[in-house]
Amino acid sequence: RMTVREEIILQLKMGNGTCRQLWDRTDLKLSTIRTVISELRVQGIVVNKEKVGRENVWSLVEDAM
Repeated sequence: RMTVREEIILQLKMGNGTCRQLWDRTDLKLSTIRTVISELRVQGIVVNKEKVGRENVWSLVEDAM
């Protein structure tokens, strides 16, 4: 079984998304997704590419993985 972090990274490998879009694509809690995205951002693994409404669109950094 994958960790939450691995699941989010896998989802972002398949395509950029907001936290809510990642929530729609998985059965993870939205608060958990936001926490992991925040950790990945601090570690330089994801970046905010644009905004959709008030939501950031997250993308994996090319060389992060």
